[in-house]
Amino acid sequence: MVKNFYHLQRKKLRKFRPEVFRKVGHGIERSRMMAVNPLVDLFCAKARVSPRGNKILEFGFCKLYQFVIHRFIIDGGVALIYCLQRFTVWKECSMAAVVEPAKCRVALLAGGTSGEREISLASGKGAGEALREAGFIVQELDPAKKDHLKTLIEEPFDVAFLCLHGKGGEDGVLQGFLETIGLPYTGPGVWSSATAMNKAQSKLFYQREGIATAPYQYLKKGEGYSVQELALAMGGTCVVKPATEGSALGIYIVEGEEAIADAIERVFEIDELVVVEKYIQGTELTVAVLGNRDPFALPVIEIVPKADFYDFESKYAPGGSQHICPAPLDEEKTKQVMDAAVGAHKALQCSGVSRSDFILDKDGIPWILETNTIPGMTATSLLPDAARAAGISFPELCTKLIEYAFEEGE
Repeated sequence: MVKNFYHLQRKKLRKFRPEVFRKVGHGIERSRMMAVNPLVDLFCAKARVSPRGNKILEFGFCKLYQFVIHRFIIDGGVALIYCLQRFTVWKECSMAAVVEPAKCRVALLAGGTSGEREISLASGKGAGEALREAGFIVQELDPAKKDHLKTLIEEPFDVAFLCLHGKGGEDGVLQGFLETIGLPYTGPGVWSSATAMNKAQSKLFYQREGIATAPYQYLKKGEGYSVQELALAMGGTCVVKPATEGSALGIYIVEGEEAIADAIERVFEIDELVVVEKYIQGTELTVAVLGNRDPFALPVIEIVPKADFYDFESKYAPGGSQHICPAPLDEEKTKQVMDAAVGAHKALQCSGVSRSDFILDKDGIPWILETNTIPGMTATSLLPDAARAAGISFPELCTKLIEYAFEEGE
């Protein structure tokens, strides 16, 4: 009896590993499609079969389609699937791409023109070392240089590895350029990057997901506002920050109308959009998330800044903060924070990687602050720290991000 691919997956293969259609082990080659005749397509992929040769345990497909299946033939460890018709892309069952580092040319993009340029270059240096250790062919390019952009277009790169922070790199602009030239890239796509970068817009999607986020008001340069009303709505002490900057640039924790007004004007000097939100005191936490359609959280990190909060100096100055990983939370609270991070990843439709920051208040409520779509990638950054605590080395982490990029680009 002819069955479609979905039913085959559910009924025939669910006794095997549940991730059989989502994760592929290393060493499995990509599939090749050969037209047999106008009505029949033949797909051939190396597959891992059981010792007796009667069970298909893993497929090496990089692209899957919904099929009407005619029959399976297993011969010498190679699974041949004869299909009567190929009629629609089956996105939910796409495979994690199998990467051969020695054959993969990576354009490592770092630098850019934002206020976080130096941090971006440091991330690029750390990621470059890890990628080379993993065996990739790496070429560093700086999008701030036009000839480097020309190289990006003309050279036969397989993937772009993004280490750009701030405007022009983390806000969807460069992602749109890479989409235009058809080059897969690490991290979330255009819409997700742009939405996460805007701290006011992202709050709307956190709220839809049921993730707690501080009450706020959104100000635009040139439009009027009442400092008195802001102070009253925020309860006196509030956080004033640029809506579209990262790395804690231009963030002020202030109290009183005069201080609020001064902070707003200072932030308007670096951004046209300002977020004023209620100040929530508590423990600072961050959670990195990996994956596309089935994302998972890495261990929670507690951040202990030497300053009053995790500002720019705390992030990047030597000894500016202490990272405790895993964070000293009970099992229930750990799960709650990790679930919130995965929820934020999904709410913003992130792919590959994200890292969300939280404040855990005295009542045990995790309040989300923001989601970073290109986390820092130095050897001591938060994302590599969390991955290391999960048993994932820095080179392995970089390899995973490239695999996710290929999977998302399928």
